[in-house]
Amino acid sequence: MRQWRTAIRVAAVNAFLIVSGLLVAELVYGDWFTGHGLGALRVPRNVHLAYEGAGPQGSISKYHRDRYGLRGVYESPGLIDILAMGGSTTNELYVGDGYTWTDTLAANFRRSGRAVSVVNAGVDGHSTVGHLESFDRWFPLIPGLRARYVLIYAGINDIHLELSENARYDRLRSEDEGTTRWNRVRRYLRDSSALYAAYRSLRGLMRARYAGLIHQQVDWGRVVWLEHPEPDTAVPLSGVLERLRGEFGERLGLIVDRARELGSEAIVVTQHRAGYRRSGGRLLIARGDRWSGQLHEYLSQTAFNLRAMEVCHAKGAICIDLAGEIEFEVGDFLDYVHTTPQGSRRIGDFLFTRLDALFR
Repeated sequence: MRQWRTAIRVAAVNAFLIVSGLLVAELVYGDWFTGHGLGALRVPRNVHLAYEGAGPQGSISKYHRDRYGLRGVYESPGLIDILAMGGSTTNELYVGDGYTWTDTLAANFRRSGRAVSVVNAGVDGHSTVGHLESFDRWFPLIPGLRARYVLIYAGINDIHLELSENARYDRLRSEDEGTTRWNRVRRYLRDSSALYAAYRSLRGLMRARYAGLIHQQVDWGRVVWLEHPEPDTAVPLSGVLERLRGEFGERLGLIVDRARELGSEAIVVTQHRAGYRRSGGRLLIARGDRWSGQLHEYLSQTAFNLRAMEVCHAKGAICIDLAGEIEFEVGDFLDYVHTTPQGSRRIGDFLFTRLDALFR
């Protein structure tokens, strides 16, 4: 009997410590009293992660997002030089701080003697739908936010918007059905809770993984690269993709307008996928492991990139056809669309050559 009492007492103490720790976490990281509304957003904030094996030579990598949901170093939200928008290929969850393409771009400016802040506002799963939502629901909640340039690195996620699982990632706020008192209370509790935000972020990552758009390791040793004759990229896409391409262009134009309303100039950058690459002017298509249908991926991505450049030039924005100009190498990609630290460095170095003159 005495043993049972001791066990119950120990369990009660442990339960008290766990509950106390959770309450402290809620008070510190939750959005209960600040009133700025950021806690209601599906944007990771106050995130501090460390993991092994994702950095150079298997070092410990760190991933930080600040209280506003931004990644990177800047003096204040009103003094940002370049605000980078995009999905997981901008967020770069598995590329540690200091090694993302936004970090590399900023480091290149520092080495040239100029302190140019490059701030990462990438959110996993976001397409241009989510980018427009950001201007409406996220950016107004960041005190004094202003950037000289807004860089839009988009296109891949817009191709997959027809998938219902992907469309939900763009909604920055969760909208409950009904307006009963209980629904309002439940929404407040859920949107203010730091623990629920952590759960929601983890759930979103798992859904994105299931959809095949994030971080699925590829065995590159089983992949071969076959040269392919240059296909006709002027051929229209299938009905659904052609519609999505047109809608992508319309939204991209609106994003350029919204950036200017924020007092910024827009920079539009095209995207590349890992299933194909160029080497010495030759088009190479990946075969093996899980790879198939990569010529189709090349044609669809190229069509979206062409549309991005058409809209960019029509709007008089700064246009960078990264996908058409850069030559990636084996080892630059972790999976189908996400770069390794090596690939991120290549992107950051390339963008520096195109943006260097803006800050001279």
